[in-house]
Amino acid sequence: MSGLARLRRGLVPALVALLALLCATSAVAATRKSHKVNATITAAPLTAANGVTTVTGIVTGKPFPGEGAVVYRVKTGATGTITANVTVFTRNGIVKGSTVATVTPGANNTSTLTGTAKVASGTGNFAGATGKDLKVTGTIDADGVLHVKVTGSIKY
Repeated sequence: MSGLARLRRGLVPALVALLALLCATSAVAATRKSHKVNATITAAPLTAANGVTTVTGIVTGKPFPGEGAVVYRVKTGATGTITANVTVFTRNGIVKGSTVATVTPGANNTSTLTGTAKVASGTGNFAGATGKDLKVTGTIDADGVLHVKVTGSIKY
């Protein structure tokens, strides 16, 4: 048997095995699971310019490991509605999304907020994260500190 024939005989099974491995890996990568969200955020305004307030804080709870950082870029509407782009930074990856909430003034210069959030993307362990209709509730105290609860589920 020539050297070329031996090479082909050894190469074909190796390529078949490699192809099978690649197919199995892509099937696992394509499988996304639903993960519960039950997160608490405490955040405060950092800067405001050109109609956008940057709010920063910490996030704890599911599905985020330990404490993470959160950054909101908030725009306030004329009717008490706020919209924000949100980025959550954790040791296991980043999650990006948005939220829309209604702010209702309360007693003693406080407010309540209710709304929804959606997740558009993620990196690291949260790669490909998506989710919609997450429930957002919370308060804004007299010092402007936000205390927010986010519940629902996301897939990644």
